[in-house]
This record gives sequence, structure tokens and C-alpha cells, in this order.
Amino acid sequence: MKYVFRGSATIESVKSTVGLWRTCVSSDDTTKCLKLALTCSQETSESLPACNEMMVSRAFTTIACIISALSALCLFACAIIRTDSNRIVMIISKILPLISLVAGVIGVAVGIAFINNSTPLLDYEIDVAAIMGITAVAINVIGALFTLMIR
Repeated sequence: MKYVFRGSATIESVKSTVGLWRTCVSSDDTTKCLKLALTCSQETSESLPACNEMMVSRAFTTIACIISALSALCLFACAIIRTDSNRIVMIISKILPLISLVAGVIGVAVGIAFINNSTPLLDYEIDVAAIMGITAVAINVIGALFTLMIR
């Protein structure tokens, strides 16, 4: 599952969109996008908390996506290989979705908080991408429940 968070605000005819990985400003027929920094080393004391929120959200959403893929691989391995040595792989495939769920919930919550608090002067609205992130976590909950029911 891929989690992406984005918020947008419009002042007059200029629309500003902030996400976890880049920010864009568009007016009339032009759009300019910039990649957001990969570290918080250049941030001032005022913008450091927002940058830290962004980094935490990036880390947890990335971890959730990677662990989700590993969990799917473990489940496929259990389905293909039918031996008694599968017990460890089966236990791992039951634990990984729960870890992915926790990481996804943290990533979604912190990502939405980052969008809401990123610029106090602008009132950013949660965009469709944040709603899709919430939906992805809901699907992850269902997947974790189904995984726990596997015998």
C-alpha cells in the first residue's frame, strides 16, 4: 500500500499544495514544484517541528509499505511451500501485518498533522490523497484481521 498525504490552500488565484515529498504552487496556467528537503538540518527553530513531523511521517509510511510487501511475500511462501518448517514463516506472516498496521496508523496520523500544521498562515485542506491514506490503513486493518484468522 502506498500512503501519500497532500493538502492544498488557495489564495486569490494561486493554489499551494504541500505533500510529504514535494510542494507545488500553481497559478492560472503554470505550476512550479519543488522537492522537499531530505533532512531537517537547514530548518529554523520555527519550522523544525513541522519538518520533524514530515520526516516521521515519511519514515513510518515507508516502513509500513515495505513491511506490507514482506508480509505478502511470507503469505505466498506459506501457500506455496507446505511443510512443517513453515511454522516460523507463518508466525512471521501473522506478526508483520500488525507491525505494518501500527506503522501505517502512525504515518497517516503524523502526515495529516503535518499538513494541518505545516503553515499556520494558510488554511490547508486535507486533499484526496490523505483520504486514500486513511482508506489504505482501513484496508490494512482488514488484512491484518484476515491474516490472524489463517491457521
